[in-house]
Amino acid sequence: MIELANENTLNILDDIAKRAIMDMQANNIPQWTLDYPRKKDFERDIKLNQLYVVKRNRQIVGFCVIREEDDAPYQTIDTWHKDNSLVIHRCVVDPNFQHQGIASELFTHAKKLCLAGDYESLKIDTHPDNYKMKALILKQGFEARGYLETINRDAYEWVVREHIKENVMKRVVILGASGTGKTTLCRMIANKYNLDMLHLDQVYWLRNWQSLSKDEFNRRMNLYLTSHHRWAIDGNYTNNAHFDKRLQLASTIIFLDFGTQAALK
Repeated sequence: MIELANENTLNILDDIAKRAIMDMQANNIPQWTLDYPRKKDFERDIKLNQLYVVKRNRQIVGFCVIREEDDAPYQTIDTWHKDNSLVIHRCVVDPNFQHQGIASELFTHAKKLCLAGDYESLKIDTHPDNYKMKALILKQGFEARGYLETINRDAYEWVVREHIKENVMKRVVILGASGTGKTTLCRMIANKYNLDMLHLDQVYWLRNWQSLSKDEFNRRMNLYLTSHHRWAIDGNYTNNAHFDKRLQLASTIIFLDFGTQAALK
């Protein structure tokens, strides 16, 4: 789940940022110091409604700023392809939740805001030695645009193309046995086509392997399906009322039909 942050989360955001900065330093990535970005920066971002958080089981695990591009350092190069752009700043993932697709989810949300707001591109910069972020940026389809000398950052841009807006991959249902790669495929499709991503296991299962009742599960899914219009959903749960609704709404249905031996490998 991605939502705008509020002032009640400032201490949580600051704690996550501190852990992330220390993790960067431990990995010899000189992106930030313990002075920045911190609570005072996030407080300003929240007041401007620019800071978005990712939650897992109601816990904030990552966040970033998404806003209109008006950065003076960006004007020092003339290699941008578009001018009407959004920009990603201060992208932070809790080190305790790395390698779970959280940063990719934030990037996908930024791309969706580009599409919804008729922006022409999405921009970002990072430190030349931040090899982790550079790998993520390139994986997300951004292209290098040059070096921002005044802030010692490399610049990247993702350009919105018209065919993305018209793509038939608007509502995708992914079915198949356990171990066939439903979640991995769901994440890939959601990132590629800028869709909301939902793993049904994360909805159904609570902490300590407790589960929702069937009625509550159906209620939450019906609410999701009526309030979201572009999504990729993985998981079977065929013995539920929302299964038929998922199939009826889907523009694409993918069934990963692999045998048991292949799924167990």
